[in-house]
Amino acid sequence: MSSGGLGMMNCGDCLKWLGMDASTSVITHLDDPADLVRLSGVSWSLCRFVIVNKFCKSLCSRFCPDTLNFLLVAEVSNTSKSAEVGFSSALEWESLEREHRAYALLCHLIVSPEGKRDCIHRAVCASSTDNYPDESIENTLESGDLVDQRPSYWSSGGQYDPGVPESLTYRLTANLCYEGNKDSAI
Repeated sequence: MSSGGLGMMNCGDCLKWLGMDASTSVITHLDDPADLVRLSGVSWSLCRFVIVNKFCKSLCSRFCPDTLNFLLVAEVSNTSKSAEVGFSSALEWESLEREHRAYALLCHLIVSPEGKRDCIHRAVCASSTDNYPDESIENTLESGDLVDQRPSYWSSGGQYDPGVPESLTYRLTANLCYEGNKDSAI
């Protein structure tokens, strides 16, 4: 066997060479979700290390801190296979893998120019609008829009009761769900 082949056989042993702390330090300096996905494909030990330590979730929260408020991340599937309830290590591993895939995809969509542009499908409604249509919710979709040589914004008509919150509602391009406190929503 050539030395090149031997090197490829031992490529997953970098965790042993570097140790857990140094490996964690190196991996947390990655800033592209594709690098994390590629790293997890190098070997079973690296895959397990990336998934168990939730590096995709951590990277996603660096780009979008609001993801730290997510109570649950669910992977939507077109198959009829239902999630099993239990406390086995296999079920826990499947849950960690699903979370890893979901955060890897979400992080990719956040950092990619296409993801940023395509996240919102359309504006649905605003709780109120003042000066419609010049200052309506549609003007919030593109940050580069200008209204009277100023960046566009949404202007609320206001509420008589100051305790009533104002809101903007958008239709997203994907089935992204956020379940957080009542004052926050995506």
